[in-house]
Amino acid sequence: NVSNGGDLDVPVLTGLEITPSSVDVSVGPQAVAFDLSIDDASNIAQVYMWIQLDTPDGRTVQKTHAWFPELFEDGCGARTNTYANGIEYTSCANELVFDSEDLIGTWYVGQLQVIDAVGNMIYVPRDELISRGFSDSFEVIGGVADYEAPVLTGLEITPSSVDVSVG
Repeated sequence: NVSNGGDLDVPVLTGLEITPSSVDVSVGPQAVAFDLSIDDASNIAQVYMWIQLDTPDGRTVQKTHAWFPELFEDGCGARTNTYANGIEYTSCANELVFDSEDLIGTWYVGQLQVIDAVGNMIYVPRDELISRGFSDSFEVIGGVADYEAPVLTGLEITPSSVDVSVG
């Protein structure tokens, strides 16, 4: 069976560039571009990325991002969405947009997955990105700095009793 066009090899990630290295979301939504260099005998059908931030209290916040390069008619997969304060922003599919409601700090690619047109897949965890010398992180400034969960300091119920005998 040669329905896969003879492509039996997984895609090979040869580069990852993240630009810019810092975004200031206090001025409005800002995009971070993930430019991947991939060697493969087929077209790339899908890219999935898990973008993460480790908070000071030990939690990990995660955003997932996916795009489908085969479907782009304009070379970019441009799309417009509405962000904090009702601001519209147009970005390419390989860009993840951050706004003033996102947490500040150093975000990083926790893992990525690339699938080619015939279904061959490669999964690349962060430690492999680092060991291969690829850029894996960027800074978000001007957003939310409140990493702590709310603390309930009181609760008052009014009235303290209700007479239901009269309907």
